[in-house]
Amino acid sequence: LIFTDRGIMYQIKGINIPEGKWKEKGEKLDTLIKALNLDEEKIIGVNSVNIMSSDRFVQFVTNSGCIKRSSLDKFQTNYSKIQALKLKEDQAVKLREGERVVRTDILEGENKFLKISTKLGLEFTLEIPQLEDLPRNILGTQLFNLSSKDEVINAEYVESMEFVEYTLGVTAKGTLKTFARANKNDSLKVT
Repeated sequence: LIFTDRGIMYQIKGINIPEGKWKEKGEKLDTLIKALNLDEEKIIGVNSVNIMSSDRFVQFVTNSGCIKRSSLDKFQTNYSKIQALKLKEDQAVKLREGERVVRTDILEGENKFLKISTKLGLEFTLEIPQLEDLPRNILGTQLFNLSSKDEVINAEYVESMEFVEYTLGVTAKGTLKTFARANKNDSLKVT
């Protein structure tokens, strides 16, 4: 399965990929899959799948902060191209206008934490809520909001997350100070 930033999923059977030798350049992907247009879309995920089962899930994260989870069996098709996030009829997933997929993963269990990086330099980790198994033609869940000038550029799953408690102080003159504590027993550190 090959996923692109436009929410399109392409598939090709392994038997249809020509076998090559180590020194050969190989076959261009867009010659093997005629519908693939690498000038208009970017490949963001490639997965090898034997069985399209309902106990495995495709999870999508978009540049606007949406997340969506659909069981793998919803992508079962005889066609080489379906839309993963459905905006047009041939998309595998539904996207809003101007939205792009930044990450796709095939998961078996629950992932708890997602580390997000944005174009304007914001980086944070958040706990992923319990997600329903959604049909392909339903929009994803908005996890967080970004400013109109910012967008997600990377998302990765992490095992744990560090909690840091911050206290804000405002002076009479209107200046802000943040105080960070790694543990409740630590003394306050002015930053």
